Amino acid sequence: PQWSLRSLWFNAAALGVVLLALLSLMHPRAVVVPDEGLYLAQADALTKGAWAVDRDATDVDADGELSRLLPEATLGDQEVPYARHATYPLLLAPAFWLGDYAGTLVLSVLGLWGAALSGALIARRIDSRLAIPTLWLIGAGSPLLFYGFVTMAHSLAAAAAGFAFLGLTRWLDDHRWSGLAFGIPALLVTVLLRSEGTIFALAPAATVGLLPFVETGTRGLRDEDLDGHTN
Repeated sequence: PQWSLRSLWFNAAALGVVLLALLSLMHPRAVVVPDEGLYLAQADALTKGAWAVDRDATDVDADGELSRLLPEATLGDQEVPYARHATYPLLLAPAFWLGDYAGTLVLSVLGLWGAALSGALIARRIDSRLAIPTLWLIGAGSPLLFYGFVTMAHSLAAAAAGFAFLGLTRWLDDHRWSGLAFGIPALLVTVLLRSEGTIFALAPAATVGLLPFVETGTRGLRDEDLDGHTN
């Protein structure tokens, strides 16, 4: 069947309800992945107006080598838990302030939902029949489902990458400048959230850079073909 855009949005809303219902049934109270502790400690510090937190037992551990957080930086009797990709803890801080650990998981669920939606919109550009199956496959049947329920930047980065790709394809294929309006900011967010985002950003940058040469070569082949038919 040819799925309409309205049907896609209806299914997207249904997926959001399902994911939030799953989150409510989980009753999250403890971190699953050790890295979550770093992100949460940094978010907690930011809600208190600082990047650094006090270290324990500084008389025994003067250099911070025995810290339970394995922080990124030790500053005297304080330490910075996580600052490599500062954008993520900055996003976490308001969610942590509003809803503690569960609040940060809502952010991850929104990232999962956004990744599913962007994937569905990309699939719709290929064939409208693929949009809704892609939405549910990514949102409820892919490995990304795990990252939707832990405090890590993976799902948010996946959503940003998806919307970046969608925006850039709209600009390249349809010549719609509105695609750049959200594609470039989404690409920047991808880079700011994850180290892999830089690698991802190189692909569209290379594509845009090489496109004029590809178009020139294609135009030359087309002209030669026309000349051959004329002769």
